[in-house]
Amino acid sequence: VSVCSIVGKYRTGKSFLMNKLLDLKREGFAVSASVNACTKGLWIWSKPVYNEKGNLNIFFMDSEGLDSVDRDGDLDSKLFALSVLLSSYFIYNSLGAIDENSINSLALITNLIKTVTIDDQTRVENTYQLSQYAPKFLWILRDFVLEVKDVRNQNVSPQLYLESVLTDLPVGQNGYTRNTENSTKIRQSILNFFKHRDCMTLVRPVNDEEALRNITHLRDNQIKPEFLDELYIIRDKIFKNCQQKVINGVGLDMNMLISYLEQFVHAFNNNKLPAIKTAWETLLQNTCETHYKQAVSLYENDIKTFLNERDESLNRLELYRYLNQLRDLVMNDYMKCQYV
Repeated sequence: VSVCSIVGKYRTGKSFLMNKLLDLKREGFAVSASVNACTKGLWIWSKPVYNEKGNLNIFFMDSEGLDSVDRDGDLDSKLFALSVLLSSYFIYNSLGAIDENSINSLALITNLIKTVTIDDQTRVENTYQLSQYAPKFLWILRDFVLEVKDVRNQNVSPQLYLESVLTDLPVGQNGYTRNTENSTKIRQSILNFFKHRDCMTLVRPVNDEEALRNITHLRDNQIKPEFLDELYIIRDKIFKNCQQKVINGVGLDMNMLISYLEQFVHAFNNNKLPAIKTAWETLLQNTCETHYKQAVSLYENDIKTFLNERDESLNRLELYRYLNQLRDLVMNDYMKCQYV
């Protein structure tokens, strides 16, 4: 399995975008014209999208908007950490060009080192230490109407535009100002943590404000063709780059992903820092115990069936051969667990 998640400030169209990427019509993640956030916590669309080329089930995860007026930043940090650490592909959604405000909105990336730790003994000193657990990163710039230019005012691709904005330049060079040391720190954290970075622009889906408030009821022929074209490109990027979620070189199935998530939620709910390696070791132990119980059950059921179906006594040699065969069968089944 793989998880594609989206994060960003509230009221920036994250849920609508997820519904379009899933090709859902009237149903889907909740979308509202209200100024209040619709999504609370994290929501995963229950039916994955199957990518036949990669033999991969991709789950799409929506998240509550950041900087909501009715909650504190601590919950933002935890939801952000869960989204990042569960995902194979991580979408950050923001409005307009990348400026200091949008960069500062990603300050939660610097909080990762305060929100999680690698193991119970090792505190994280910087985001680079966590980068081995990072998903691929796509920054989507919504309602983008400008030409894509770097800080030197040269026309570039959206990806080069992102790299240009993240690259540290002296304050004031070429008219581009960086107003705080914290802004530079955030940029460096993004560069350190997300090794695979990409950027896309999306025009406004419709110009009419009334239509925008009722966007979920619009048919595709009522939405700008440019928006749909860019949407298809984003969908292609997801299918091309979304890979099986891997922890310490091991690809996760759905049960393992759930177990991994439970370890983090349990730690957060008990006001502890989740330890990635500790969560991983617990996951492996649980997986091995499950396979062990299955092997024991297989052994007990098979031997009961064998003895109950016999109408005559069994000599010692026949019993010895049968038990050897059954042992090999059960052990082979148990060893299918790649973590034993």
